[in-house]
Amino acid sequence: MLKNLNPYIILKSKNKIDYFEGFDDSVLIEMISYYPEAFKKMLVLVSLDIQLEKESYEKVKSSSSRRDVC
Repeated sequence: MLKNLNPYIILKSKNKIDYFEGFDDSVLIEMISYYPEAFKKMLVLVSLDIQLEKESYEKVKSSSSRRDVC
């Protein structure tokens, strides 16, 4: 059942975010089996978050390299 779901657990360690660490395997299997559209939406949100993190990193990286030039 989805009662084991804890959406607030997102672990960040060594520049890696483990989005599914907070989910029991049985919860993920249940979500995929019974709520595939909700799972797809969750994956879209994870993809968007990864893209935002990547763009943020690139922005910081490019601004720090500009400081080195000056």
